[in-house]
Amino acid sequence: MTQVYFHCSNSREVRIDRSGEAVSDLAEARDRAAGIVRSLIMGRDAEDWRDWVVHVSDDFDDEIFVLPFAVRPRQTALRGCHAAGAIRPSCRCSAASMRSWRAATA
Repeated sequence: MTQVYFHCSNSREVRIDRSGEAVSDLAEARDRAAGIVRSLIMGRDAEDWRDWVVHVSDDFDDEIFVLPFAVRPRQTALRGCHAAGAIRPSCRCSAASMRSWRAATA
């Protein structure tokens, strides 16, 4: 396990992760960074997250990778029951739409 830190920044602000998280590999670090992006974007504040990035760093403050908050083009079409990643019982989306949504958010 390796301790990594998920610092977030844009051109005007830096948010430092002081506690970090232990991860077993890069895939887990990437998944955790993606989860942070999702949780901040889905938050109730009015922040425009488009120019933000997550800087994933190790114990020595060496940057491992950067993950932009920018939305992938296929995700911009997700609205309504799919916007927060949850499917509501009243959803009338076709099976093809659901497969497309799952592929876009994978």
